[in-house]
Amino acid sequence: MARNLRTGLFVLFLLCSSGISEDFPIYYSSDISKIELNRDGEPGEIILQGNVKVLFQNTTITCDKAKFNRITGDITAEGSLSVQTPQGLFNADSITYNLYEEKGVLLNVSFSSPPLYGKANKAEKKESLVVLDRGYITTCDLEKPHYRISAERIEYVQDDYIKAERMKLIFGERFSLLYLPRFTLDVKRKEAPFIVGPRYSKRIGEKIDFIFSHRAGEKTDAVVRERISLGSEGWGLGLETFSDKTGYSSSGFVHNRWDDRGIEAGGFAEFGRSYSSPRGNGRVILDWRWMYDNKFFNDFFNDEFIKKSKTYNYFSYTHNFGNTILNLNFRESASEDFLKVEKLPELQLHTPYVQLGEIPLFLENDLCLTNFYTEEENCIRAMDILTVKGRKNAGYLTFAPYVSLGGVSYNSDVYGDRFNLVREVGTKVSATVKKSARRYTGYFTPAVSLFYRGINYKRGEIKPFDRIEEWDDGRFLNLQTDWAFMGRDGYLGRISIDNAYSFDTDEFDRSFLKYDLQLTPHIYVEGENEWDINDERYRFGVNDIVFQYGRYDYSIGNRYNEEDDTSGIAGRFEHRVNQNWRYALEMQYDINSGSFTRKSFEVWKKLHCWEMNFSLTVDENDFSFFIIAYPIFL
Repeated sequence: MARNLRTGLFVLFLLCSSGISEDFPIYYSSDISKIELNRDGEPGEIILQGNVKVLFQNTTITCDKAKFNRITGDITAEGSLSVQTPQGLFNADSITYNLYEEKGVLLNVSFSSPPLYGKANKAEKKESLVVLDRGYITTCDLEKPHYRISAERIEYVQDDYIKAERMKLIFGERFSLLYLPRFTLDVKRKEAPFIVGPRYSKRIGEKIDFIFSHRAGEKTDAVVRERISLGSEGWGLGLETFSDKTGYSSSGFVHNRWDDRGIEAGGFAEFGRSYSSPRGNGRVILDWRWMYDNKFFNDFFNDEFIKKSKTYNYFSYTHNFGNTILNLNFRESASEDFLKVEKLPELQLHTPYVQLGEIPLFLENDLCLTNFYTEEENCIRAMDILTVKGRKNAGYLTFAPYVSLGGVSYNSDVYGDRFNLVREVGTKVSATVKKSARRYTGYFTPAVSLFYRGINYKRGEIKPFDRIEEWDDGRFLNLQTDWAFMGRDGYLGRISIDNAYSFDTDEFDRSFLKYDLQLTPHIYVEGENEWDINDERYRFGVNDIVFQYGRYDYSIGNRYNEEDDTSGIAGRFEHRVNQNWRYALEMQYDINSGSFTRKSFEVWKKLHCWEMNFSLTVDENDFSFFIIAYPIFL
């Protein structure tokens, strides 16, 4: 113990001498130490033996024998060698390392960097980058892992990416499933690099899917997924790619049936991105799909089918020049019989407001040219509406009178030429009241609008292409109410009500209610509803209440749409039993038929370094289940 104490004190003396960086202090100790002097008689290389420990910044080296050059920062070590770094723990036969430059080489190395483990003939470390030569990585911590990604060269940057060159996916000790010349894993997404499992559906029979997920490169966040499907009905190949930074997502799938029907194909693309330039800013949005038919859409893109069926294909380009906004958009039916009116294309030039001199008067203009297609006709509509608005604050109230005049011209191959003169005059009165409570601050904004509108062709006299043809003439009262709620940590929710009343017909038009509210830290509600008060009809409604507490998630809500005769209740329950088990139940009940239209049960079970997922779904036209397994990449 006395010798160890003397060695430690002598090392501290060396650390205080010139030549050692004050910015990066080095601490080391050993049973035996030997100091070799340089030509100037100053301490140069230090030889350490027995229970050697070297600490430098975030790196700790322990071994049996080490040599350290205090001038260059070079260290060599061997014997029971371990290196603890922010990237993980490395055990090796020997190391050559420069403490100042944070780079070096380890030979015959194994490492533990949870959730990653691996071995290699050689590992090179340079700052945050670790390069493995002829080694493997896995998320299995066993000496003989259940699976591993073996490669000639592997680059690993903690919390960023893993790039493997000439890689093989190996199960057990020898079974090789896949070879790729290059494969990059996105560590930040914490997503399994591959998924495999059998599936069954009454519509498409038995099949087994292999899905591989990887990053397109180390300098991009773009993710690529390949899908291989082999089944009783045929085989298929799919490719999906997406990027959170650039805002795009695309997917395609080709299925070749064993029977005479041959090849079916489909795909979709999504893109949404804002931009800015010296000439203004804008946004591009794309949501487009092409499918062999809806059956193919449901069978091979089921998640997208649930979200996108009965919706238009859509493309929009918007640019803001300052006072003027240009918009070009296309709306296409995507082969959906339910969707009747296409815009191919629509060009809009909108000037939201231009102040007239110093007085509180503002000019607004909306110029729009649209090429409509329906099953019966092609119609070109040109519209230009000019509006002059005023604004006057009087205490808590804001008065906003306005007058507008415009024309809507139609050129139809069925009905010929028509012109609709639109004139409107009115005023809007609004106020904002602030109320502070213990948990939130509320902003209540009621608004009342009185206006007169005159048009040549009334509702129903021109085919309804969009909201303009739904206009009526007469005297109207519009009531709007908006409540916004802010908490200590930000936005809590909003409630909006909008409806209109006609003095001429003594009837209310359609009324709307939208809301989203965080009622408590564990309860959230949201909904969107539409009523026809005059006909006493509930036209549309989607309302959900979501409960989240600890290991439990529960949601229930209604679904109603008068146009496609949807009327039902949807509910979902998920329970995370413990770290190894969780399950979920989901049901959809149709009130019209008095039966459940969809029932599903799903279970997840962790199996050491893998997770198994079992799902069973029964709906009106199909019965399906799958069992998939994938490595836990967390």
